[in-house]
Amino acid sequence: MRSIYYFRMILLLAGLFVLAGHQVFAQSTNESNDAIAELERAYSELESVRASLQSAGPDENYTNLRTRAQDIAVIATSTSENLSPRLEAIDKTLESIGEPASGEAVDIKVQRADLARERDQIDSAVKRALLLATSARETVEAINRAVADLFNKDTWSCPQKTGHAQA
Repeated sequence: MRSIYYFRMILLLAGLFVLAGHQVFAQSTNESNDAIAELERAYSELESVRASLQSAGPDENYTNLRTRAQDIAVIATSTSENLSPRLEAIDKTLESIGEPASGEAVDIKVQRADLARERDQIDSAVKRALLLATSARETVEAINRAVADLFNKDTWSCPQKTGHAQA
């Protein structure tokens, strides 16, 4: 009689463990998806900044463009830093689960596949975030060069006064 009670308790605990694992997985997946969506918005914003820089004239608000590009670099770096611990946790979990074995429980196979899918998605997002941060910093440098070029052009294109009367 007691063995049936313990068996039921073990099944109940195992069920709760699986349920909790799926909830944590769903929450982390939502956070990953939110981060990926934020990266997409940042990519679009950087393209907008680059387009504005390409068509910028001498009266362009370069400070605004620089600030936007710097903000994108911060977002991308932050996203990479926020996703990296989850990526490491998934790698550790996958390592602890090990390679698929014959006769393995279906729920373990499903969890391994879900984790592998999420790992690939997060790994891709981290790499894209790092590339975006680099592109944003390069755009900031391009804006700084454009401002310096305009300054040099304005400074050195003024007619020089020599103080001599022309004949």
